[in-house]
Amino acid sequence: MIAFATLFLGLIIGPQFVEVVVDDSVSSVELLLDGRGMGFLRAEDGWSGFCDFGSELEPHELVAVAYDSERREIARARQWINLPNPPAKTTVAFEGGHDGRGVEARLFWESVVAAQPTSITVRFVGAMLSVRDSARIALPEFDPDQLHFFRAELEFPDNVSSVVEVAFGGRFADQAHAELTAVPVELGRRAQLPSVEQMQGWFSKAVVPLVAVATESGAPQIVVVRAEDARRDISGFRRAARRVRQRLEREAAGRSESVIAKGDLSFVASSRLRLLSPFPTRQKRDGYDLEVFPQSAELTTGHGDIYALLTSLRWRLEGAERPRLADAVAAAGLLAAGPNRRRAVILMLGAKSFVSDASQFESGAVRRYLEHLRVPFFVWSTAQDVHELPAHWGEVVDITTHRKLEKAVEDVNRVLERQRIVWIDGTHLLPEVELTSNPAMRLAL
Repeated sequence: MIAFATLFLGLIIGPQFVEVVVDDSVSSVELLLDGRGMGFLRAEDGWSGFCDFGSELEPHELVAVAYDSERREIARARQWINLPNPPAKTTVAFEGGHDGRGVEARLFWESVVAAQPTSITVRFVGAMLSVRDSARIALPEFDPDQLHFFRAELEFPDNVSSVVEVAFGGRFADQAHAELTAVPVELGRRAQLPSVEQMQGWFSKAVVPLVAVATESGAPQIVVVRAEDARRDISGFRRAARRVRQRLEREAAGRSESVIAKGDLSFVASSRLRLLSPFPTRQKRDGYDLEVFPQSAELTTGHGDIYALLTSLRWRLEGAERPRLADAVAAAGLLAAGPNRRRAVILMLGAKSFVSDASQFESGAVRRYLEHLRVPFFVWSTAQDVHELPAHWGEVVDITTHRKLEKAVEDVNRVLERQRIVWIDGTHLLPEVELTSNPAMRLAL
């Protein structure tokens, strides 16, 4: 038996202390980081040591392999570093039934915030299922020779959620297969999403073909990191846009012809949006402080137009240190990738946002990290002249007028509308997954 006593949360770089717990059958433990040997842990060292995660912020797989006295492997433990690691985990078991009839799903979960979820949403083959008892969720009849996709999403207090996805049936007829990797892809212009059968052989890892098992679009997850001066500017733009709209309505009053107006400006209709504060809070842990960037509740188009969404929450800044914008963007990438849905991160900057950033990570490293997570990244600014801003964030989009903001929203929507999730058999780091060149799609950027 082996298990990690050190569980890594948040963003990790550099040398870190690692401790494992083993039973009496273990003689030595080897640490592997992305398959590379990082040294051995032994009893005389308290089954602990250090592992260097490097200076670059990127996802890692940390594996502890236990050996007996004959140097035979007897167990291993794994944890993912700099990848979504939510404070709630869920598993599912399928019980009873025969030939696709009378099958029930049973959910199990653990959460650090509450013993029970506030809501449970279950989908099977795209249809919503009724959940009266989480231990007995009846599945509709299905063909066991065909591949089927089960998804359960649990919501907990404090904006914590947990998702479990399982593909079974078809080539997984004898067992439910929960080890899947969600790979975001972007369809080419006017391209249709190919069938799973057509995509076989398209994905690979170190030239070894990977098996595509399912696809979905789902509700996009958008995470916005907003500087405080940008929030104030957007509030002013909102008032100006409201005055223009009221003037147009007054001019149209009494005229026989109708005025054709666009609907309220907003993101893709099914989008889920969260705001992330650039001011972290610190939580005491054993031997270290865990930094957490507070997040808003999940917002939808039902909460209002783009102005309402982007100004809906003002963080309490009393006694706050300087903002950590780049660090918050890295955390936003984790948050956006966590639900394994279509995703995007937006950084909103004002004219003075660059001056006060006190981040640990450089903006270039953060951009590369979001590329590793396959999270499209957009930078907006309310500064009057974006060309005078420092260039380390790359392209910065001017949103100082309603039309410019509308164009910026359209650009995000266009990426989200073309984005899809392809589920690949097995657990893989996204940078390791390659896609053959074809006109239908590319890996999301």
